[in-house]
Amino acid sequence: MSSQDRDKWNERYQDGWYQHRSHASEYLIKRLTENRYRHALDLGCGLGRNINFLKDICDQVTGIDISNVAIQKNIEATSDLDKIHWQCLDLCNVSEIDFKEFDLIVIVRFMNNKLIQKLPALCKPETEFIIEQHLETDLKVAGPTSRSHRMKKNELRELLDPCLFLDFFEGIDADPDGKTVSLVKCHVKNIRE
Repeated sequence: MSSQDRDKWNERYQDGWYQHRSHASEYLIKRLTENRYRHALDLGCGLGRNINFLKDICDQVTGIDISNVAIQKNIEATSDLDKIHWQCLDLCNVSEIDFKEFDLIVIVRFMNNKLIQKLPALCKPETEFIIEQHLETDLKVAGPTSRSHRMKKNELRELLDPCLFLDFFEGIDADPDGKTVSLVKCHVKNIRE
């Protein structure tokens, strides 16, 4: 990503975009409610909607986003900075992240296929990934209109081929706000040594 991308996201967060979206991903909740993790990483965390759920099932949570405006808003709204950590970082350059530190990685509607494909090699075995992305469709659905911001059918499965799939869904779904969306979602475990 570039400084133009950072500026675009900073402007969106300053203008109040996504403030209404305070609910965690329903898929994340469905898949992880009974689980407990040591340290989770939310990549492309935005305003931290998934962090609010993760903090209850994890000892430590780290949220990373390109927008320093979003990160600052998150810091100001966080009461437990010993447990929740925020970092502003361009996720096209992930050399600053020690992925082996985490046992859960969450990516919800932040599209970076190169990063997703690298995750199994970057993470320790047994790390779990929850990934939810917009999926290509010819139907009229909410979300990005550009196909470059949507995954193709089976693309996520191919990107995470070295992993054990615990759950996988591709298709039409409803967001908590009632909008129809086309999504691909998966819960996988890294089995790469």
